[in-house]
Amino acid sequence: MSLSYYEWNGDACMNNISIIAVATNYTYHIYRNFICSLYSTGYEGECFILIDEKSIPETRGLRGTFIPIEKYLPDNLDIHIQNYRLKIYQNILQDYQVPGSHIFFCDFRDLLFQKNINDYPLGDHDLYLFQEDQVIKNCGFNGSNYDRIKANVFKHIDYKDQPILCSGTILIKNNLALDFMKQYYICARQCLDYLDPATKKTLIEDQDVLNYMYYDNQIELNTKVLTNLDNFVNTMGYAVKPEINTATINDQGYIVNANGEISYIGHQLDRLGQRQLFKLFGKFPFISTGHVIL
Repeated sequence: MSLSYYEWNGDACMNNISIIAVATNYTYHIYRNFICSLYSTGYEGECFILIDEKSIPETRGLRGTFIPIEKYLPDNLDIHIQNYRLKIYQNILQDYQVPGSHIFFCDFRDLLFQKNINDYPLGDHDLYLFQEDQVIKNCGFNGSNYDRIKANVFKHIDYKDQPILCSGTILIKNNLALDFMKQYYICARQCLDYLDPATKKTLIEDQDVLNYMYYDNQIELNTKVLTNLDNFVNTMGYAVKPEINTATINDQGYIVNANGEISYIGHQLDRLGQRQLFKLFGKFPFISTGHVIL
């Protein structure tokens, strides 16, 4: 069992990170990938997974706390799940005594654990965000959403030359998580209310809102942005592109950063090429089912 954040092992202060993720409408193999990679690292924390009713059979026999999502859905579902999951996070934090020093809110389908996240040398920041290896204006998805929202909402600030911050991986101190998610959801709703109702479910804005909040200094927390070189999360969407090439799969089948260091977490696995995926399967056989399943 990992020590709590306030306990000591020699000179190192250990973390006690709980995990919360929304994971609906997946097959057993997707649930197994996440859970097996997490607990095979030696992680002994708590993992809360929000699933839909029809996916319950797909999670049988897997470790973790699987929670029916239907109870926690917000009343207003006029927006995309990546936005209303912020409200689901609030509801869970209000209903459950989530243990630990920190909570890691993360994507599910395209994420793999390689090292025990409770062993990572965190500092004493309140909030950790994770940077992608690309700037906003050079990403078709983030750039187009930025232009659309800026025209209607945040006209007073320009940060298109800044790096993308990923909304699919957020690490925050436990006692600050609820208030942060409340602020995040309120800001998302305010931005979405400027859009035509017909577009609210097709435009995914949570990442744009997170970047807006950070670059406009609306997050009143001691925040640290970690890059792929910091290696807690290796966000691979742009990093694995040949023209950038700051992340890869090494000969042992691990996701590594530009320094060749094994990342604690690999995110956006579905951006890997077929050859890289099969190298990964060689190291993590539980995710190999005879064909690429991502």
